[in-house]
Amino acid sequence: MMERLTIGEVARRSGISIRMLRHYDEIGLVRPERSPHNGYRRYRPDDILRIQAIVALRQLGFGLSEIDGLLANDLGPFARSLELRMQAIDREIADRERLRSAMKRMLGQLADNIAPSLDDMFDVLGEMMRMEKVNRYYTPDQLEELRARADALGEDGMRQSQQAWAELMSDVRALIDAGIEPTDPRAHAAVDRWDELIAAFTGGNPGIAKNLNRVWESETEIEGTEAATVRELGAWIERARQARPD
Repeated sequence: MMERLTIGEVARRSGISIRMLRHYDEIGLVRPERSPHNGYRRYRPDDILRIQAIVALRQLGFGLSEIDGLLANDLGPFARSLELRMQAIDREIADRERLRSAMKRMLGQLADNIAPSLDDMFDVLGEMMRMEKVNRYYTPDQLEELRARADALGEDGMRQSQQAWAELMSDVRALIDAGIEPTDPRAHAAVDRWDELIAAFTGGNPGIAKNLNRVWESETEIEGTEAATVRELGAWIERARQARPD
């Protein structure tokens, strides 16, 4: 009889988190059998091979939505996935070239005993910190989840999410400036919108939520948004959350 493995066994032997294996199942990337007695997942050798292929393709830089197309053995999605990967590589190359150019300019100045300008120093620092920032706050598993969610949203979905956040922060600021109390139903509606957007980003993962808070607590600015402003709005949202009736 063909061996069947539990999700815990697969996680232990592969090093892939149970949360990520469940995510693969939820999005249809790997569909293990379900026990007729208790509904538990049971993984076959073919499932393990598929997981191995997913991990290999992830390490090559493909997103989960791209991998789904690749493993479907359809040349259309395959070509599209390569195109998307090339675009991502182009963006990465552009980022690194920008950093390299700034470093090269600074090295040339130092070789000529010329003190680098503040603009050049901040160009280099800004590029270095931007490339490092995300990895500093999230674990590899969390980054995998965030990438998977971004893949699922696509560029249009990401823009819509950013717009939704901008509109919500503007609306919360207007409520605060108008002197709306945290007990007001309008404040409670803002809490619901805030929580929905947080849940969309974190996927309900408490670890990601905790580290997201660390980002806003530790940084002064994120993608052009002042962290102090977000902390102020978040504090008002928390007061409104506590003031809601049960």
